[in-house]
Amino acid sequence: MSSPSFFRLRLWFPLMTSPADLRKLLDACRPEHADWNEPELSELADALARDESLAEQQLASQAFDRAVQARIDDVPVPPGLAERLLAQLAAAAESQVDSNEGTNSGTPVVPRVMKSELPPQPSLMPAARSKRTTWTIGLTLLVTAIAALLVVILRPTTHAPESADALAQVATQWGDTLADSAGWHADLGTAPQRYGFSRQVRAKVTGWLSLPSSYDRQGVAYALRGPLSDGWLVVQRSGASFLTAGDRPQPLPTTGPWAVHAWREGELLFVLVARNRPQHSDQFLAPRELAGVSKPTHVRPLPQPKSVDDGCAA
Repeated sequence: MSSPSFFRLRLWFPLMTSPADLRKLLDACRPEHADWNEPELSELADALARDESLAEQQLASQAFDRAVQARIDDVPVPPGLAERLLAQLAAAAESQVDSNEGTNSGTPVVPRVMKSELPPQPSLMPAARSKRTTWTIGLTLLVTAIAALLVVILRPTTHAPESADALAQVATQWGDTLADSAGWHADLGTAPQRYGFSRQVRAKVTGWLSLPSSYDRQGVAYALRGPLSDGWLVVQRSGASFLTAGDRPQPLPTTGPWAVHAWREGELLFVLVARNRPQHSDQFLAPRELAGVSKPTHVRPLPQPKSVDDGCAA
């Protein structure tokens, strides 16, 4: 097995025959991971291709995962929380060591008595009940703080491309991947709102899909249709110091079948991938007077398919 989580899935769903079992397995899949290549999901993948209601549930599940991740990303970690938690864990460990040493040094140990052997006990007094409630609340808060710290530590991080050559190499790989990709989502309303569409691109958008990368594990790509050929707009939440924010798309050095333009708008990195032929990139780029390049950022929500045409309004 390539993942311990799938070992647990196999124990949970040894025979996936009913629609209810397939929906449970769909909910158990990890968000934004390549679980679909696992042999355990072959039956689920076949069902998604046939069952429209199951495919709609997959989109709803992915939208829910993105909403939860967005809320987690917006929660700031209190300063010094990690140090305080580690100090408390160290103190608890020292207290346990001292307790063990006292037991080994001859301190009397009270034998355990079964609960059934004890005489009936009176009900807890209000003071004792209040103390117990305080300990329960404190323990719950401590567990919650540790869980939040682990989420922050294990949360996927993003980094910026080191150079134009490095970004061009990655974009060329994106072109090869997107040209053969299937499973594009036609409903643009399900696209994550945090990954907007640039005003510097004019094209008919035919679909979108998730495109995780080393820059952003939750990036997306939009399929573009132009009069000459198709292209793709990749959106990543990652900066690039060699790109000027709010300026015109800059061509990157490539020698393969793809022409690449990149620009930065705030914290979003836009990469346009088109055929490496004359005017095949220009068909997707809005004229300078329509792009509104005087503004620092030009990100707008992605329009619905009926309102997208070859001349996007500024």
